[in-house]
Amino acid sequence: MTSAAGVAPWTASSLPPGHMVPLLEISRMAMSDADRKEKACEALRAIRSIIPYEAAGISVWDPLTGVHQTLASDGYSERVSSYLNGDFVEEDEMYRSMRTKNPLPLRWQDFPDNYRDLHSARSVFIPAGFDEGMSALLLSGGHRYTGVLHISVGGREDITDEAVGSVTWLQSLLSPIVDELATWSRLVERLSPSSSAMVLDQSGIVQDLPDRRWATSSDNRDALRSSLMLEWATLSSGTHRRMWRSPSGDWLQLRIYGVGTRVLVAVEENSDGPPCSLTYQEMVIVARVAEGKSNKQLASDLGVSVRTVAKHMEHILDKAGAESRTELCSRAHREGFISLPPASG
Repeated sequence: MTSAAGVAPWTASSLPPGHMVPLLEISRMAMSDADRKEKACEALRAIRSIIPYEAAGISVWDPLTGVHQTLASDGYSERVSSYLNGDFVEEDEMYRSMRTKNPLPLRWQDFPDNYRDLHSARSVFIPAGFDEGMSALLLSGGHRYTGVLHISVGGREDITDEAVGSVTWLQSLLSPIVDELATWSRLVERLSPSSSAMVLDQSGIVQDLPDRRWATSSDNRDALRSSLMLEWATLSSGTHRRMWRSPSGDWLQLRIYGVGTRVLVAVEENSDGPPCSLTYQEMVIVARVAEGKSNKQLASDLGVSVRTVAKHMEHILDKAGAESRTELCSRAHREGFISLPPASG
């Protein structure tokens, strides 16, 4: 690999001795189970051993929304951080060159045009007190873009050619920390080969996953999204199994993984229908019993008498072979026959 500055290809043996330890520490940290924000902050502290920066930051690119967000920042003002996540990635010529021509890190002095005369340096970085800077794209093993590392210094001599070489290693070392799809990739690997899957965020935006595209009509897809959003508070953390009846009457068995602001929804298999010969109405009741609702609350929700609900419960317990509501709920969670609410609510 040859740097934009024209220095020799960088190999592990050519790294300055003082850079090896922080790079190894960042590599170890990136693969740890620590909170990723904590890992990003620790990485910036390690990078200071390589480049004595005035400010540095790591921004994450969200492929679902196309938006950059700061994961860790040390020394940048709110104004500069906002610029780096906004106009910089939209309009900066040096950043555009890395994204479209050559992904290697660039210092201001490496850019063919006089970067100091361009808007980013002239109007944002220099007024903030920086005299030199560098940006590096963060790339997954498949060269998929995951974010960007920014470094700003007080003098041109502070980012040496050797430091540029070390930052080329950081392009891949930091990627596991910022990769928004890494969690989903690990989850998808555990699914059966025939399972289709999608990612849904808390605003209702759906993203298909490579080779796992949802094989269903757009009407069914929209209805499922609406049903999932009705249970967002429950589904957005942990692992859940649910059954869902599409508007066309087909039943699907779902496995749902909640991670922060998103859920991964995977179809495990098409189903012939609810277990134990339960009717759709009885499945709705099981779901609400699993929420902890009493017969009186169920009667109010369903617009029927408490006596009618009690009769339903008697039939459900008999069909499921359960001795109590507690046993019914335990089995429903374990075997995944809690149904999602219909899209109409």
